[in-house]
Amino acid sequence: LQARVLRQRWQAGESARPPWLAAAQRATAARLALANARGQTAQARAGLAAAIGVPARCLRGLRFAWPEFQAPPAPATLQPARLRRRAELNRLDLRQALAGYAVAEAQLQSQIALQYPNLQLGPGWSYEEAHSIFRLALTLVLPVFNRNQGPIAQAAAQRNQLAAAFIALQAQDRAAAGKAWAGYRAAWAAWQSARRGARVAQSVRRAAQRIYRQGEAGRLSFSAARLQADAADQARWQALTQAQAALGALEDAVQQPLAPAWRLHAKVRKP
Repeated sequence: LQARVLRQRWQAGESARPPWLAAAQRATAARLALANARGQTAQARAGLAAAIGVPARCLRGLRFAWPEFQAPPAPATLQPARLRRRAELNRLDLRQALAGYAVAEAQLQSQIALQYPNLQLGPGWSYEEAHSIFRLALTLVLPVFNRNQGPIAQAAAQRNQLAAAFIALQAQDRAAAGKAWAGYRAAWAAWQSARRGARVAQSVRRAAQRIYRQGEAGRLSFSAARLQADAADQARWQALTQAQAALGALEDAVQQPLAPAWRLHAKVRKP
């Protein structure tokens, strides 16, 4: 609209040509952005179909709504100490490393027990000429090679190695959780700033619309205010998307949902 108005003014000799060309370039860029957004929408639908295991054609005619998308939790409700604690308790790699350490500790205790003579007494049974004979089986395990010090040292070294790996992995996961927390806090703050900017731009648009209807301003001013409002709203949506992505990265770091349970609604689009 702005490009058309400027072109009409240029044709009427009321303005120079460069402003019209700049507006035409902005309109071309807007159409290109719209085409890219439609392509991303198609790719997102294809990815959703692949994720749920259905053909992409099964999603045709459906409209999806995520009511909780515009309400990510405030960082104040997510305490950093609690997030680190959740990461320590919920991450599968830490659990696996801890289980490996427990196995190494059990193997070390078994090797330590073998440094002393181990006497085992168990029942036995045999059958001879229609008689059942019960015997006691005696087993004696004697330590060899300097009271089993070599296997003990080997088991202790393996346990210490797993303990060091667990401590390093725990520190790495804590750092990842802290980094994800800082990223989400920054993204949430950027989204709040974008929301305020969008509200101000909408107020300016409404004021420009009232002035235009009253005949106190031209159509070009109103068009410029509307474009600014649309750009601010687009920035708000982009900031919200980045905040949700940062929240997903934080949830991946602690391996636990942090936002309230959300629902994805699918409705059949009416023809």
